Amino acid sequence: MKKLSTLIFTISLFLFLSSCSQSAHDMITGEWQIVDLQTTSDIPDDQMEAYNEQIEEMKKSSKINFKANGSFEQTILDEEATGTWEVSEDGKTLTTDVNGNKEVKQIQELSPEKMVLVLEFDDNKTTTTFEKVK
Repeated sequence: MKKLSTLIFTISLFLFLSSCSQSAHDMITGEWQIVDLQTTSDIPDDQMEAYNEQIEEMKKSSKINFKANGSFEQTILDEEATGTWEVSEDGKTLTTDVNGNKEVKQIQELSPEKMVLVLEFDDNKTTTTFEKVK
């Protein structure tokens, strides 16, 4: 019985350590969906309802597929785009490029199931939370 519990502990430890050693590139690779979006932009009160409706629609229809070869395809609100992506060596930033339009996003949180990206532009900050689809 002691050998069996030691074997189970060893296998569990190996699986835990191997999942922890997954690189940022490997964790980002795959299909993601937007589940939350927060912004510091001032939205006028008379536009807040339309803004919230658009965010809800974005959550339902958004998909971003980061491919292992550094390319990606995205659909957000029925608009499709393709481009390239790369993650910094330290795993702290994700750079996307669509037709020369580069965006550098800070990786606030990254796991195999969840990714939180922060994009700062002028005085505005947008925080987007993704969940992995597959």
